[in-house]
Amino acid sequence: MKSVLLLMLTVAHCTSASSAGSERQYETTLLDPYVVFAMTAINDYFCEKGDDSPRAALRLVKATCQLVAGNLYRFIIEVSGGQTIDECTVKVWSRPWLPKQEATKTTVLDCVPKI
Repeated sequence: MKSVLLLMLTVAHCTSASSAGSERQYETTLLDPYVVFAMTAINDYFCEKGDDSPRAALRLVKATCQLVAGNLYRFIIEVSGGQTIDECTVKVWSRPWLPKQEATKTTVLDCVPKI
């Protein structure tokens, strides 16, 4: 129940100060449910490449939100757990009115070693 309330507040936070189509800075933390979804996708991304070392979020480098048909969150997350510290760019598309398995779509755009 708490996570549902947190998710609803997060969505309200993104949409309240944003007009359709405009991307804006999104103030959040590593505990944000969408960042958690992003970390799951990052771990899946590395597993698909044959690296099953679990990654952990070190720092949220950048977060933005865009009002589309739902909310599109973009995160750059610094992660550790592999042989290098990586910066991963992830987008999370939230459409809470859809069935649960379709409501949140997460895509890892890229993970590169931090120099």
